[in-house]
Amino acid sequence: MRTCGRLPLRYPFEIKYSPLYEIVYTHQCLFVTYAAFINIYLEILVAAFTTFIIIQCDLVHYNVSNLKDFNCFKEIIQHHRSIRDFAKRTEVLISNIFFFQFMASTLAMCMTLFLLTVVERDSFEFFYFILYQASMTFLLLVPCWFSSEIEFKSQRIPAAAYSLPWHDLPNSLKKDLLMFIFSSQQPIMIYVMNLFPLSVDTFLKVN
Repeated sequence: MRTCGRLPLRYPFEIKYSPLYEIVYTHQCLFVTYAAFINIYLEILVAAFTTFIIIQCDLVHYNVSNLKDFNCFKEIIQHHRSIRDFAKRTEVLISNIFFFQFMASTLAMCMTLFLLTVVERDSFEFFYFILYQASMTFLLLVPCWFSSEIEFKSQRIPAAAYSLPWHDLPNSLKKDLLMFIFSSQQPIMIYVMNLFPLSVDTFLKVN
């Protein structure tokens, strides 16, 4: 039986001999590929949901800025409320995932920075760790960037509402407009387990 080299993961049985070594090696390759695709799909999912929220915030801002018929204002209020509801459901979906991702990525980056100080600068491991560090950084930057865009876009809505000719409106519409401005002044943000916001500021603090 042919003796083979070591694999990165440990097993509770002997894998040094063929064909068991080849079977375990194939399993590890497939597992690592599957885990990488899971991370990619998660990033795409978050980017898609947050992009949808950003576009809807732009649409509300446009409708408010170009409002001519104030009888349609309640539809805009309902639209803004539905955006908040969708953002809250998105937060519930990804909150726990990104809490553990922040923990794992932070530990991985700290360990990588330590390993960069002990390996030779002209070695393969040094460039491998540089690439791995960049990958971990990009993994956290993408959702933080899109979430910050949601906050920025939602902050434009109350300013657009205040710019309307509200002083000529009847009192009932003034009250609706006032309540809309008050509610929209709280920007739409996605929080991670209600501990910290998913934003570029959080990303910079972590890094």
